[in-house]
Amino acid sequence: LSTVMIAVATCVSVHSSEPSVAEKADEFVIRFGTCGTCIVMIFASLLSAGYLLTGMVVGSFCVAADSNALNVIESLNITKLSHSKYNIDAVMKGAAEYYLQGSQENPMILMVESAQKDSEFLYTIYTNASWATGPAGAVCSGVKSLNPDVAVSNFARSCAW
Repeated sequence: LSTVMIAVATCVSVHSSEPSVAEKADEFVIRFGTCGTCIVMIFASLLSAGYLLTGMVVGSFCVAADSNALNVIESLNITKLSHSKYNIDAVMKGAAEYYLQGSQENPMILMVESAQKDSEFLYTIYTNASWATGPAGAVCSGVKSLNPDVAVSNFARSCAW
């Protein structure tokens, strides 16, 4: 605020056509200018010190960015943050290790491959059960009530992709 007042007083001093107004503006700058300038210099020094500290902190993170990123991911509760009903923390940590360090297989790919194998297995059961339930039902009455559509529909309902 004092810097703005000094700027206004300087403009008045330079552009005033009346000498008494210009003299009062000069007197104001001489009397209060040093105080305002000092405050601005102290504020600028504190601000630059804060920027330097921030730069040092951020720079220290970058010294070991991979391990620091893994530590951050490990300390987060990603399941809670994502409002997931499944515990996905181990999967996300494993995926981060895969992408950052390349130290293991990607757990997400393993999960997709597992789902693919399970769906192929259910399809095999469904196709085998469809042709087998008719003849087997003639021999065993419990097989007549066997319905593979229930298993397939349960599987389809549980998959949310």
